[in-house]
Amino acid sequence: MYNADELIKKLEPEIDAKCAEIAQRRSEGTLNRIFAAVAVLMLVVPTVLTFFGVSLLVIFTPIIFVSAVLIAASPIFISKGARDYERV
Repeated sequence: MYNADELIKKLEPEIDAKCAEIAQRRSEGTLNRIFAAVAVLMLVVPTVLTFFGVSLLVIFTPIIFVSAVLIAASPIFISKGARDYERV
């Protein structure tokens, strides 16, 4: 029994490394599946919307407007003081 305990203690780092490798493979597989799903959705959703007569301009115009406003207002949001933007 003493030899078995010694053997387990010696092999513990190898077992931990193998477990970490298996966990990394699983997470990579999950990320690959998520990437494939998003890629398919990016192709299918605009096609379906166009098929049903929804213009892509109707979808993207509010997104573009909101992003432009956020970019223009980002110095105000990032500033540390409430009155820093008045000095500009």
